[in-house]
Amino acid sequence: MTIIAYHGFGGTAQMLREDIGSIDLDIHFSSACNVRRARREIERLGAGSLSAIGYSRGCRIIADLTCLMPEVFDRVVLYEGPLGRMKAARGNARALIIWNDQGRGHMVAAEEMEIAWNRGGRHVEYLDGIGGHVRKDPELGLRHAWDQKLNRKIVKFLEAK
Repeated sequence: MTIIAYHGFGGTAQMLREDIGSIDLDIHFSSACNVRRARREIERLGAGSLSAIGYSRGCRIIADLTCLMPEVFDRVVLYEGPLGRMKAARGNARALIIWNDQGRGHMVAAEEMEIAWNRGGRHVEYLDGIGGHVRKDPELGLRHAWDQKLNRKIVKFLEAK
């Protein structure tokens, strides 16, 4: 299984790798910041089982990719993110939606995103993280507010048959 991860606005692939921390998965951290680049990258990776992780804007990329390539993902982890420009999600990917306790309340499009991913009988699970949408590191500035305590549950979701 190939897992590709898309970072949030203002972030980088390396930043997301650091913010996720230690996780027992082989993840390709993408630097694609739009759907066109992400689609080319997926085509280069080739066929096979593909799952995705998105944080914030990364979730927008994933949702829009499912509209263009409905069967591209088997599983998706959508952390603190809204829908994309197409305002929909297609395909049959199993979805894990994660909101931090302070983050969901600040994301105006949260309900719209959840409704779209729940359409069509798609399997959707939820986890709650701690903190806000971003965190401020005294040395590094703003970072993804990834709750690393959820990593074991995320791995279990992605590896489930």
